[in-house]
Amino acid sequence: MFLDWLAAAFALVGVYFLGNKNKYGFIICMVSCAIWIIVALSIGVYGLLLEVIPLFLLNIYNFNKWRQKEINNE
Repeated sequence: MFLDWLAAAFALVGVYFLGNKNKYGFIICMVSCAIWIIVALSIGVYGLLLEVIPLFLLNIYNFNKWRQKEINNE
């Protein structure tokens, strides 16, 4: 299955973007999480969902938090 490799690549790129203080890293990480959810459901690794779903939600939260901070600074 190539989706696991794709999800891992998105996760690494997302973390790289975040390390460079780019808020779009959160979106890239959300894409990674979405792919991981598909992988977990398709191969029946439900424990992975316990990690990936909260990570997906945290990325949404942090992206919005970052965006609000930018709006307040303008």
